[in-house]
Amino acid sequence: MMPLRHTINNALIRLTGAAARVSQQRVLMKYEDVATRHPERQNPVIVIPGVLGSRLVHRRSRATLWGGSSKSEFADVSAPDELRGVCFPIEGGTPLDRVETQAEPAGAVLELQAKVLGLPLAVKAYGPILDMFGITGFLQARSASDVDFNVPRERPGSPMSFEFDYDWRRSIPDNAARLGSFIELVRDIAKEVGHTGRDGSARVDIVAHSLGGLLLRYYLRYGRQLLSETQGPPDLTWAGAKDVDRVLLVGVPNGGAVEVVEKLIEGLSESAASPAYSSAVLGTMPALYQLMPRTRYGSIERGDSDESTDLFDVETWERHRWGLLDERNDDELKILLPSAASRSDRERGAADHLASCLAEAQLVHRALDRQVDPPPGLHKHLFVGDGVMTPERLRINDDRTTEVISRQDGDGTVLRSSALLDERISGRNESVLQSPIRWSGVTFIPADHMMLTSHPTFINNALYQILEDPTPHRSPAMSVKDAASRES
Repeated sequence: MMPLRHTINNALIRLTGAAARVSQQRVLMKYEDVATRHPERQNPVIVIPGVLGSRLVHRRSRATLWGGSSKSEFADVSAPDELRGVCFPIEGGTPLDRVETQAEPAGAVLELQAKVLGLPLAVKAYGPILDMFGITGFLQARSASDVDFNVPRERPGSPMSFEFDYDWRRSIPDNAARLGSFIELVRDIAKEVGHTGRDGSARVDIVAHSLGGLLLRYYLRYGRQLLSETQGPPDLTWAGAKDVDRVLLVGVPNGGAVEVVEKLIEGLSESAASPAYSSAVLGTMPALYQLMPRTRYGSIERGDSDESTDLFDVETWERHRWGLLDERNDDELKILLPSAASRSDRERGAADHLASCLAEAQLVHRALDRQVDPPPGLHKHLFVGDGVMTPERLRINDDRTTEVISRQDGDGTVLRSSALLDERISGRNESVLQSPIRWSGVTFIPADHMMLTSHPTFINNALYQILEDPTPHRSPAMSVKDAASRES
């Protein structure tokens, strides 16, 4: 159980964050004038939400499967069609990025439910970060298809912002490829209405939260390369960086999060806003395994051992019947794998899917953890939650329950050290950050993971960097290809 002082500290930070939101409007007013002055010279802005942050709807029925405003607008897993819709399909032998799903994204999740000191509180999840640009005069669009091409070119006060909604169940490289197509479409729209940005090229600025930051980092380095198309690790080309100017990364689990392992083992508990989802449902989703902590951090222990566990060894999951392989999930597997004639066939199909997810997660981690410097002029600023006691180490007991055995500073979900991808090893007395990622700057915010994007400190810094910061941008003479060759 979390010590009382940690509980009080976390509650106070949440209450402080709630009080600080009163000053949001005052912060926004600072930038209202500059936002409406020559908006066509502002880069289009794209917002990328995190895991669970985009609504999912059924392609055929259009029913909401995830992210509605009430529990009735989430998938009812007792209904076979809705269970199949919210799960990522299990198709043995098909590369994960080629699997066709029954669900598709349909905008951001604007509200979630949380509790402060036991009291229910409606928390705006991604509404504030989207409204942040709308309030300051941006021509806001939930997606590129929402833009009216007949908007007057001389319309005052209308810089452009877009939300990239995506299927957060899918692999990071898969969504990175989709992001590339989205950026291309946004740039075409910006040129069509005469919003060509700071240097006339219609490059974009991107604000990415949580998982959104990981898929953005992959896209910047590797462009639209899918792992199924590469022999080994993807080629470092920085292809995604050529159309991107500024990158603001918020609460990104660069080193993973143990909370994800807990959910993969035990499932997602019922809340005031959403029903419960078993480990069978979550265990089908490739992206969740890519959010697990690296083995080298020793974050996971088994109940029968005090040694760290390799989470990416499928035999460990099979031996302990964790997550998707839990025999209690067999009724759901019968629906997800209707052609499997027996329980052993279903277990084999689930184990093959799990092995594919774990193998791809390791490839993604190696690609993201590679130590390289970004191309000249690409500005990457990291916002880190700090001051909330956050799970650091997790024990998985023999009965497949989990317990947190240590905590450190973070945002309640992502450790400060994970966001920084801090590779300092205990006992070496290294005083300077050791990270394979070269950040342009870092800002620490005393807020919970989902409160980071609505905190006045974030809003103030984000709007300053996007609207006012005079930092020189990349020279057109330096091509991305030249930058990549220098890095390699």
